[in-house]
Amino acid sequence: MNQHTHSAHSSLLSQLLQECNKQSANIAQLLTVPARNQQLIHHYLGLRFDATRTNITSHGQKLLTQLAQERTLPQAVKALFNGVLVNQSEQRPALHMALRADDPAALLASDEARAVQAARDTMLDWAGDFNAGHLPGRTERRITDIIHIGIGGSDLGSRMLAKALPDRGCKPRLHFISAPDPYLWQHIVQQAQADTTAVIITTKSFGTPETLALAEVARDWIGDHYRDRFFAVTAAPQAASPLVPTEHILPMWDWIGGRFSVWSCAGIMGAIAIGPEAFRQLLAGAAAMDQHFLQQDVGENLPILMALYDYWHHSVQNYPVRGVFVYDQRLQLVPDWLRQLEMESLGKKIQQDGTPVGQATAPMLVGGSGPDAQHSIFQALHQGTRPWPAEMITVAAHDAPQEKLQRLQWASMLAQAQALTHGVAYPDHPERQLPGQRPVLTWALDDLQASTLGSWLAAYEHKVYALACLWGINAFDQWGVEEGKRLTRLLMHSTEQQEDTFDASTKAWLDVLKW
Repeated sequence: MNQHTHSAHSSLLSQLLQECNKQSANIAQLLTVPARNQQLIHHYLGLRFDATRTNITSHGQKLLTQLAQERTLPQAVKALFNGVLVNQSEQRPALHMALRADDPAALLASDEARAVQAARDTMLDWAGDFNAGHLPGRTERRITDIIHIGIGGSDLGSRMLAKALPDRGCKPRLHFISAPDPYLWQHIVQQAQADTTAVIITTKSFGTPETLALAEVARDWIGDHYRDRFFAVTAAPQAASPLVPTEHILPMWDWIGGRFSVWSCAGIMGAIAIGPEAFRQLLAGAAAMDQHFLQQDVGENLPILMALYDYWHHSVQNYPVRGVFVYDQRLQLVPDWLRQLEMESLGKKIQQDGTPVGQATAPMLVGGSGPDAQHSIFQALHQGTRPWPAEMITVAAHDAPQEKLQRLQWASMLAQAQALTHGVAYPDHPERQLPGQRPVLTWALDDLQASTLGSWLAAYEHKVYALACLWGINAFDQWGVEEGKRLTRLLMHSTEQQEDTFDASTKAWLDVLKW
């Protein structure tokens, strides 16, 4: 199909989707359609995904499937796994799937595959030693604390795993710091002991200003023997060598973006927190979702379905925001991880071919704990003038230590979902009226085992890639982030010759702050 024909077909399909949206019945009426559960509830790899509380009809679902085929999503998935340079602006593939593959050689050249496997084995060995409370390979060197320094993708994944799957047998106290906040640093070092603390620095470039500043503060706090207890994960070992001995450095690869790196050596703090065996299970669960994404047809492909439903809400219905709310506090940091994954990946206005995107991308993601959000964010969701879809997430396993409290979380989620669908009518009290018709997507994880969590997180990663393909954008670069880093470095090392770089407002603030 030539480009002109492709564009014409895309325009026609967009019109059909808009017409379908206008003709859709309200969500409450659609819930009574007999076949709806079979069409819009999907259950794969221990994950139940329910889209019945949306206004997507069976006709709309067919059009969305047609869209996926027209935008050649199946071919794009194969290209990703075949190592095609899907990150065109940096001329790189995106092969984070190799990090969790049982055999990385299925995705990488043999030499690189062996290096990935060796790095994984070493990282998990180190994680086991750290988890047991001593330095890697040195059982005589006891440690009581580990401070992890990293920001963005070098921090969020491991922090999330530590919250979701904590290993109660982990010996050292674990401390995460990403922001160069002197008060947070002081709080950490007041709990830790300098002579029994290890420091892990995770940064792909070893040039992120916040991370380097924290590493230098940690060096000064530990003192003369800091190199004995400094470790790093980086793609720039030479830049790390002044602070960290070569034998204490684990690799990263340039084909891994930070927000896709929790499966790599960058996830070492997560592996320490949950234990190396659980981390292996996490990888296995993610690898299973990789195969599902690669092999399943569009109509049975969970990440593609997730992307199509997002496309419906944000490109067809033009909702500007998406909510993600968890009804299991172990998953409380998942929305933070997702916010970076989705907004850094999809916050683009130029397509891979250099032309502007013809529709909105990257909805604002809000979220957090569902019970807490019900007393804040949900007011705007129920009665605000700009509604938006919400995802609600829980764990279905009956394994909580307090069943009554677990049931209350479930009741809260189900009650909110129903209220958002149906609303409430108060003819004599319009201020109390809830219009309803808010789209809700609900998730239930069969359990919160490491493998199930791995499958779920990988599904979101692949959803992001599928959405990027639907919008024609690059999910794997982040030039906006890079520019902020550049200006921060200039400010930290500013000279008179660089003054023209800064605008009048910045210069005024430098005076206010007595820079």
